[in-house]
Parts: sequence; C-alpha cells; structure tokens
Amino acid sequence: MFSLVQLILYSVTIILGKFKNIKKGEQVSPLYWFFITFIPLISLYIILLLMYIKDIPVFLANMAIIGIMVVNVLTFYLYDRVSVMHIERTEKLLLEQQNKYYDEQFKIMNSSIKATRAIRHDLNNHIAIVSSLIEQGTSQEALQYLKDIKGSYNRNGNYVQTGNIAIDSVLNFKLQEADGQNVDVSFDISIPDTVEIPAFDIVTVLGNLLDNALDATCKLEDNRKIDLQMKYDKGRFLFKIENTYNGQVLKQDGIILTTKHNSSNHGIGLENVRKIVDKYEGMMDIEHDENKFSVTFLCYTND
Repeated sequence: MFSLVQLILYSVTIILGKFKNIKKGEQVSPLYWFFITFIPLISLYIILLLMYIKDIPVFLANMAIIGIMVVNVLTFYLYDRVSVMHIERTEKLLLEQQNKYYDEQFKIMNSSIKATRAIRHDLNNHIAIVSSLIEQGTSQEALQYLKDIKGSYNRNGNYVQTGNIAIDSVLNFKLQEADGQNVDVSFDISIPDTVEIPAFDIVTVLGNLLDNALDATCKLEDNRKIDLQMKYDKGRFLFKIENTYNGQVLKQDGIILTTKHNSSNHGIGLENVRKIVDKYEGMMDIEHDENKFSVTFLCYTND
C-alpha cells in the first residue's frame, strides 16, 4: 500500500505541475487558499488512518486512496480555473478603464480643437486688448488677460500634451477629476510621443497610482495636493507621485494596501503595478510620513 501511495503522490505532483496558474503563483482570495490547504490535509489524515486499519481489505483501501487523490486533483483544477477567472476579470477591468480614458481623451481633443478655433477666430481682438493694456502701462492686467485665455484652454480638460495618446488619456482624465475635487496638482513631465511600453501597461501603472493618490488626498478636508513627476530617457521610464493624506496606512502581511472603500479591491491596484515592475525588471519604492505618501516607479525598456 505504501508503494501505491508513493506512486499516486508522484502522479498527482506531475498533474499539478501542468496547472499553469499554480506555477505562476497567481493571487486569489485567502478563503480559496484555506480550502485548497484544508482538503489535502484532511485527505492525508484519512490516508494515514486507512494505512493503520488492519481489517479493511487492501483493494478497498487502495480505491479509497485513489478516490481521495482524485478529489485533490479536482480541487487544484478548480483553483487553477478560479485563477484564470481572476486574471480575466482583472484584465477586463483594466481594458474597460483604458477604453474610458481613450474615450475621454477623444472628447478632450475635440473640445480643445473647438476652443483653439474659437481663440483663433478672436485672435485679433485678443491681441488688440493685450496691446492696449500694455500701452496703458497696465502690464499686470495684460498678464492676467493672457492667463484667462490659457485658463479657457485648460478648462477643456487638456492639461497635458505629450503626444503619447495613452499617457495623455490617463493624465488628462485624472487631472480633470482632481480639478473637480479641488486637488492642487503640480506636474513635471518630459515624455516623447513614442514610448517602448505597451499602452496597456502604461494605463495599469498610471491609472492605479493616480487613483490611489486621488482617493487618499480627497479624504482630507483641505490641503489636497498631488505632485507628479514623469521622465523618459534612453529606455528609462521614471514615474513618481506624491500626495498628502491623513496618515493612515493599511497593511496586510507587511504589504501596503490602498484605503479604498471597496474592500474587495484592496491591494489589487498595487499588485497589478508590482506585476508590471517585475515584467520590466524595474523597481517600486513606497515612502510615507505622517502627512505625505509617495510612490516611485522605475522600469527599463529596450531603447
């Protein structure tokens, strides 16, 4: 019987090795992990009992052991399928998010075109007014008038123009959202129109980190601030975001999670960012004190 148990265990190990998502170590709910761990332990206990029961026929004992092993294989198969469903759900959410950004960017671009046409149409009038203000020695009023023109352009949601549709889509969508929630955003962006990083990965990183920063700083009554830095040079992509927050940091097993109200999404965003970091053999550094929280994302491409 012992030889049969060894053979069955070896066969089960080979079968489990075929489950690609178990090998990848995809994250699922702790509840699933409980059942996945609990069932094999109970199975092992039953097998040990069968081995020490003397009156049970060997054939029946062997059939019981085989049945238990089949149950365990099915359990891990179900785990593998749940992992696939989890991955597909996450990718679907990210694609929906990306499409939302692109759709909003399309609206912003159309709005900006209309605003530009309107300004161009009245350009002579604007020049005449600015010239008149300068001639009258009221340079401050002239400067304010120019700022008003610029503000009219920015109110269309076109805060950033890097030429990269993915980056512009995410940033303009989020900056417009920040503006609507009275968040003071400062940014320093130096990005070419082409970046050797797929749009899906860019949306994953920028979207999740900006979501977290906005969610955290908007919990404050005032002093809502976000500082954004983005650089791309010689295949080196650097993104740093710093925001004010209430000083509360949620952790699980030493890993920082988000403080979003939807508990089912805790940690999913940062976990997706960490996967992108691993994909490009980069790094993600998280720092925080009582007032500010910052995340630095760095990855390398083949440029």
